[in-house]
Amino acid sequence: MRFNILDLFNPLSIFKLFRRGTGGTVPEQRMQAPEVRRAFRTLRGWALTYLITAALALVASFVIPHASTGGTIGVWIRCGVVVLISAIIYALSLRAQRGHRSSYRTLRVFAWLESIGCILVALIVPGYPIWLRAATIVIGVFAVGTAVTAGSRRIRRAFELSPAITEGR
Repeated sequence: MRFNILDLFNPLSIFKLFRRGTGGTVPEQRMQAPEVRRAFRTLRGWALTYLITAALALVASFVIPHASTGGTIGVWIRCGVVVLISAIIYALSLRAQRGHRSSYRTLRVFAWLESIGCILVALIVPGYPIWLRAATIVIGVFAVGTAVTAGSRRIRRAFELSPAITEGR
Protein backbone atom coordinates (compact mmCIF):
# COMPACT_ATOMS: atom_id res chain seq x y z
CA MET A 1 0.00 0.00 0.00
CA ARG A 2 1.52 3.30 -1.09
CA PHE A 3 1.35 6.55 0.82
CA ASN A 4 -0.33 9.37 -1.10
CA ILE A 5 0.29 13.03 -0.19
CA LEU A 6 -3.49 13.58 -0.01
CA ASP A 7 -3.60 11.03 2.79
CA LEU A 8 -2.05 13.68 5.05
CA PHE A 9 -5.53 15.20 5.33
CA ASN A 10 -6.85 11.96 6.79
CA PRO A 11 -5.42 11.67 10.32
CA LEU A 12 -5.73 7.88 10.48
CA SER A 13 -3.91 7.23 7.21
CA ILE A 14 -0.70 8.75 8.58
CA PHE A 15 -0.02 5.35 10.16
CA LYS A 16 0.71 4.02 6.66
CA LEU A 17 4.11 5.63 7.11
CA PHE A 18 4.88 3.22 9.95
CA ARG A 19 3.92 0.07 8.07
CA ARG A 20 6.71 -2.36 7.37
CA GLY A 21 6.49 -5.84 6.03
CA THR A 22 3.14 -7.50 5.87
CA GLY A 23 0.11 -7.16 8.03
CA GLY A 24 -1.89 -10.10 9.20
CA THR A 25 -1.25 -12.20 12.20
CA VAL A 26 1.66 -14.05 13.72
CA PRO A 27 1.45 -17.87 13.85
CA GLU A 28 -0.25 -19.08 17.01
CA GLN A 29 2.73 -21.22 18.06
CA ARG A 30 4.96 -18.13 18.34
CA MET A 31 2.42 -16.31 20.49
CA GLN A 32 2.00 -19.31 22.80
CA ALA A 33 5.69 -19.59 23.66
CA PRO A 34 6.13 -19.25 27.45
CA GLU A 35 8.53 -16.28 27.27
CA VAL A 36 6.20 -14.41 24.89
CA ARG A 37 3.17 -15.06 27.10
CA ARG A 38 5.13 -13.85 30.13
CA ALA A 39 6.22 -10.72 28.26
CA PHE A 40 2.64 -9.97 27.21
CA ARG A 41 1.44 -10.52 30.76
CA THR A 42 3.93 -7.86 31.86
CA LEU A 43 2.84 -5.57 29.01
CA ARG A 44 -0.82 -5.95 29.95
CA GLY A 45 0.05 -5.18 33.57
CA TRP A 46 1.83 -1.95 32.62
CA ALA A 47 -0.96 -0.92 30.25
CA LEU A 48 -3.71 -1.71 32.77
CA THR A 49 -1.91 0.17 35.57
CA TYR A 50 -1.51 3.08 33.17
CA LEU A 51 -5.25 3.01 32.35
CA ILE A 52 -6.32 2.77 36.00
CA THR A 53 -4.01 5.63 37.05
CA ALA A 54 -5.30 7.82 34.22
CA ALA A 55 -8.91 7.04 35.20
CA LEU A 56 -8.16 7.92 38.83
CA ALA A 57 -6.70 11.24 37.69
CA LEU A 58 -9.89 11.91 35.72
CA VAL A 59 -12.03 11.15 38.78
CA ALA A 60 -9.79 13.37 40.90
CA SER A 61 -10.19 16.20 38.39
CA PHE A 62 -13.93 16.18 39.06
CA VAL A 63 -13.60 15.85 42.83
CA ILE A 64 -10.75 18.21 43.70
CA PRO A 65 -11.82 21.86 43.51
CA HIS A 66 -9.63 24.21 41.50
CA ALA A 67 -8.69 27.67 42.69
CA SER A 68 -7.95 29.04 39.24
CA THR A 69 -10.88 30.13 37.11
CA GLY A 70 -11.29 28.44 33.79
CA GLY A 71 -8.66 25.83 34.61
CA THR A 72 -11.22 23.17 35.42
CA ILE A 73 -12.31 22.46 31.86
CA GLY A 74 -8.69 22.26 30.68
CA VAL A 75 -7.90 19.75 33.42
CA TRP A 76 -10.98 17.67 32.55
CA ILE A 77 -10.12 17.64 28.86
CA ARG A 78 -6.48 16.76 29.54
CA CYS A 79 -7.42 13.91 31.86
CA GLY A 80 -10.11 12.67 29.46
CA VAL A 81 -7.68 12.58 26.54
CA VAL A 82 -5.12 10.67 28.62
CA VAL A 83 -7.78 8.12 29.64
CA LEU A 84 -8.84 7.72 26.00
CA ILE A 85 -5.25 7.20 24.82
CA SER A 86 -4.51 4.77 27.64
CA ALA A 87 -7.64 2.79 26.77
CA ILE A 88 -6.50 2.65 23.13
CA ILE A 89 -3.06 1.46 24.22
CA TYR A 90 -4.61 -1.25 26.42
CA ALA A 91 -6.88 -2.39 23.58
CA LEU A 92 -3.91 -2.45 21.20
CA SER A 93 -1.94 -4.56 23.68
CA LEU A 94 -4.80 -7.09 23.84
CA ARG A 95 -4.98 -7.24 20.05
CA ALA A 96 -1.22 -7.51 19.72
CA GLN A 97 -1.27 -10.42 22.16
CA ARG A 98 -3.53 -12.22 19.68
CA GLY A 99 -0.80 -11.76 17.07
CA HIS A 100 -1.97 -8.75 15.02
CA ARG A 101 1.13 -7.12 13.54
CA SER A 102 -0.49 -3.78 12.74
CA SER A 103 -1.77 -3.46 16.31
CA TYR A 104 1.71 -4.18 17.62
CA ARG A 105 3.31 -1.50 15.42
CA THR A 106 0.63 1.03 16.35
CA LEU A 107 1.01 0.12 20.03
CA ARG A 108 4.73 0.85 19.95
CA VAL A 109 4.23 4.23 18.24
CA PHE A 110 1.35 5.30 20.52
CA ALA A 111 3.12 4.19 23.70
CA TRP A 112 6.29 6.14 22.96
CA LEU A 113 4.44 9.25 21.77
CA GLU A 114 2.20 9.25 24.84
CA SER A 115 5.08 8.69 27.25
CA ILE A 116 7.00 11.61 25.74
CA GLY A 117 3.83 13.71 25.74
CA CYS A 118 3.11 13.01 29.41
CA ILE A 119 6.59 13.99 30.51
CA LEU A 120 6.59 17.15 28.36
CA VAL A 121 3.15 18.25 29.60
CA ALA A 122 4.17 17.70 33.21
CA LEU A 123 7.37 19.67 32.86
CA ILE A 124 6.56 22.43 30.36
CA VAL A 125 2.86 23.33 30.23
CA PRO A 126 1.97 25.95 32.86
CA GLY A 127 -1.37 26.36 34.58
CA TYR A 128 -2.05 22.81 35.76
CA PRO A 129 -2.41 22.13 39.49
CA ILE A 130 0.49 20.49 41.30
CA TRP A 131 -1.48 17.29 41.92
CA LEU A 132 -2.13 16.94 38.18
CA ARG A 133 1.54 17.46 37.36
CA ALA A 134 2.45 14.73 39.88
CA ALA A 135 -0.22 12.42 38.48
CA THR A 136 0.99 13.11 34.94
CA ILE A 137 4.55 12.19 35.91
CA VAL A 138 3.32 8.92 37.48
CA ILE A 139 1.20 8.21 34.37
CA GLY A 140 4.25 9.01 32.23
CA VAL A 141 6.31 6.45 34.15
CA PHE A 142 3.64 3.80 33.46
CA ALA A 143 3.54 4.88 29.81
CA VAL A 144 7.33 4.51 29.54
CA GLY A 145 7.05 1.07 31.16
CA THR A 146 4.43 0.12 28.59
CA ALA A 147 6.58 1.40 25.72
CA VAL A 148 9.74 -0.30 26.92
CA THR A 149 7.94 -3.60 27.50
CA ALA A 150 6.26 -3.40 24.08
CA GLY A 151 9.68 -2.99 22.50
CA SER A 152 11.31 -5.80 24.46
CA ARG A 153 13.34 -8.38 22.59
CA ARG A 154 10.97 -11.24 23.44
CA ILE A 155 7.93 -9.48 21.97
CA ARG A 156 9.80 -8.13 18.94
CA ARG A 157 11.14 -11.60 18.19
CA ALA A 158 7.59 -12.97 18.19
CA PHE A 159 6.59 -10.42 15.53
CA GLU A 160 9.61 -10.93 13.27
CA LEU A 161 8.81 -11.72 9.66
CA SER A 162 9.72 -15.20 8.51
CA PRO A 163 12.41 -15.42 5.80
CA ALA A 164 9.87 -16.67 3.24
CA ILE A 165 7.85 -13.45 3.55
CA THR A 166 10.80 -11.08 3.34
CA GLU A 167 12.36 -12.84 0.30
CA GLY A 168 9.18 -12.38 -1.73
CA ARG A 169 9.52 -8.60 -1.77
